[in-house]
Amino acid sequence: MKSIRITPVVRESSLIGYQVAPSADNNKLMNLLGLVAGDIITEVNGIVLDDPSSAVSLYQELKDSSALNLSLLRADDIISLSVDLEDV
Repeated sequence: MKSIRITPVVRESSLIGYQVAPSADNNKLMNLLGLVAGDIITEVNGIVLDDPSSAVSLYQELKDSSALNLSLLRADDIISLSVDLEDV
């Protein structure tokens, strides 16, 4: 099973996104998505992840989506990734 562990990241009392790490030492899904352990995903398909309730909007957005457009922080750099979900 391919999975990724996510952990909320809070800075100055505000949620800024979710840090990713491989689950059970399996990097396969992270590699397919272009993610690196420690990346902090801040936005998915235009939905800013600064509020825990955004997960509901995100679920609705992703259930019929064929692509992921991610904004993330990697070592203090802002990175944009686009992933075709049919390839995953």
